[in-house]
Amino acid sequence: MRSDLKETASTARHLLEDVRRRQQELVARLQGGQESLKRLARSVWRVQEQEQRKLARELHDGIGQNLAALV
Repeated sequence: MRSDLKETASTARHLLEDVRRRQQELVARLQGGQESLKRLARSVWRVQEQEQRKLARELHDGIGQNLAALV
């Protein structure tokens, strides 16, 4: 009887250790994914900013040429 309890307790400890290890692995993967997402979001923001500046320059230059042609 005592042997069964000790074996059950030992099995439970091993299972708990396994669950904790897996939890740590999942947390690490989640943190890595969050960092990747942050990098991607920054990259998208930079590209949007570059496109906005490019469009603003093109509009400015086009309007300037049109005004020069009118004068």
